[in-house]
Amino acid sequence: MRVSILGACAFALCAAIVGCGDDNKSDPGPADSGSPGQDSGPGSDAGTDAGTKFGGNAILVNLSTKVSIGGTPTPVRVLKPVVGFSALGALKHQYDGRTGLFGCYADHFGEGQNLGSDSNAGTITITDYSQANFLDGTAAPKEINCVPMSTSGLSLYQCGYGPLKDGKPGATVNTPYRGDAQLTKDKQIIHVKVAGGSDIGSIDTAAELTSVDSAQVEEDLATVKYDPTKDTTLHMKACDSCGLVTAVNIIANRNAPDKFDEPSATSGAIVCTFLGYDPIVIKKEAISAMLGSDAALKSVQTSIVRFGYPLAKADTKGSSVQFAAGGGVIGVAPR
Repeated sequence: MRVSILGACAFALCAAIVGCGDDNKSDPGPADSGSPGQDSGPGSDAGTDAGTKFGGNAILVNLSTKVSIGGTPTPVRVLKPVVGFSALGALKHQYDGRTGLFGCYADHFGEGQNLGSDSNAGTITITDYSQANFLDGTAAPKEINCVPMSTSGLSLYQCGYGPLKDGKPGATVNTPYRGDAQLTKDKQIIHVKVAGGSDIGSIDTAAELTSVDSAQVEEDLATVKYDPTKDTTLHMKACDSCGLVTAVNIIANRNAPDKFDEPSATSGAIVCTFLGYDPIVIKKEAISAMLGSDAALKSVQTSIVRFGYPLAKADTKGSSVQFAAGGGVIGVAPR
């Protein structure tokens, strides 16, 4: 049972709220890679310059979705860390409708596009989420560790439950919990420790990072359609304890919904950040930029997550990492 969330939903926080720079680094790759969608510059090669500043995110998301068990759609939850780092830079998006801090940008990615590697911040360790059993009844480990791993010629952060094994992540973070599991909640302290690497130094959130309750939406994200000729409107359910910021990530690729996490030769992405509970309006221009003229795109994954205002902490060299913890929903629909 593999459940995916690509990183752009969380990296929208960095780009639109705290200004990490801009990059077209939205990766249609495997769900365990944390760097897709990061709005922060062109990868780790810039680390050769001692004056280079880096940005990135270490974020924990509590997601609700449905998986098919014996042919029956079953509600589950997944704890998904979203981790990625890069040198600060500035690239134009194919569509950019942001005004000030909020709004959306969108891109379509053709075959063979080089999306860049993550910069190196060493091992990222996340603890203090609520303990619960997985859906199969086994106990979830008490920590999540993320490290850069070689993925299709790139160095991308991957995460797993438990201690590292021979330098590699443990059990997949896509392992589902029961749908009613309370994995994070409002004001719960989440501890994230950045060990430090060749590009970004050590940072510890100590007791400064707190989560919010998980948000819900009115629509069924497994059926939502995106038409490039008209705006699409989604609606958050009111929740006073679900944070201040709404991050939306929409990914289109060439796979069927049940195979969405497999590699896709082309893809498209929309990344948005909104404040409050006004309706979420995805402009037709953003949808058109995501889809391009790519008739081979078959499925669209939508994730909508609420966070509190992100915690920004810097290393001794002035590079900053954004930390956040929140929750929301994710679903994949046929195009």
